[in-house]
Amino acid sequence: MPDWLWVVMFLSIGILLFLLEIFTPGFGLSGLSGLIAISIGIYLSFKKLNLFWGIISVLAGLSLVIVTIKVFPKSRFWKKIRLDLEESKKEGFITSEDLERFIDKEGVTLSVLRPTGLALIEGKRLPVQSEGIFILKGKEIIVIRREGNMLVVKEKMKGG
Repeated sequence: MPDWLWVVMFLSIGILLFLLEIFTPGFGLSGLSGLIAISIGIYLSFKKLNLFWGIISVLAGLSLVIVTIKVFPKSRFWKKIRLDLEESKKEGFITSEDLERFIDKEGVTLSVLRPTGLALIEGKRLPVQSEGIFILKGKEIIVIRREGNMLVVKEKMKGG
């Protein structure tokens, strides 16, 4: 088999495995295998062919990655296969409890927030999350926003 055919074969198999990864749920095995196949194809193009075809293979691989990342998500085809639902209050979806009413309310931490834990807000034990910093148990907090089913809090500053 000619050397150029090996290069084309490995590059094609790699691309097909990447496409398989996009359209089938899995653990990334086909995507990893595709990456390995493309790498072998690029290596063979440098080793068996010449520098010119090696550079062409690298540029083709980079072009494929750019198209996959930048262009494909904006295509009509991608919009057809992507799940594009948002469960919003406007659409009639509500959580088990309306957490919006706790925004701007004050409370106290019942556990250390690392960054998640429990707090007592308006007499209710609620799971909360700090803004990424630890807050010790027993500290006064204020709810600043809701993210999904979690209230995001920050420590209340003294005098404010």
